[in-house]
Amino acid sequence: MTKLPPPPLRVFVVGDEHYFRDRGAYHLYPYNVFFDPWASTLPPSSAVRKRDYLVVFEPAGMRYEPAQQRLHWGAGPLISAELVLADGGAALFKIL
Repeated sequence: MTKLPPPPLRVFVVGDEHYFRDRGAYHLYPYNVFFDPWASTLPPSSAVRKRDYLVVFEPAGMRYEPAQQRLHWGAGPLISAELVLADGGAALFKIL
């Protein structure tokens, strides 16, 4: 993936469909990939850090505010994030 810097870095993969989570994670190795293969769960917002990346495949309950570069899901706080790439219902964010 040319939008990601070389490993090592952490990449979270989330989405409502297990197929997209599993395939997305598979194609991102050898990065440090975190995903839930059994359920559509988002990581707690407290688990992500600066310079992490988040790959999103249409998960419910997530919203992005492009003007403020803020990402929000669940009951956690807004997280500073840059939209790196968006295409066909999928998006790549860099946590700032």
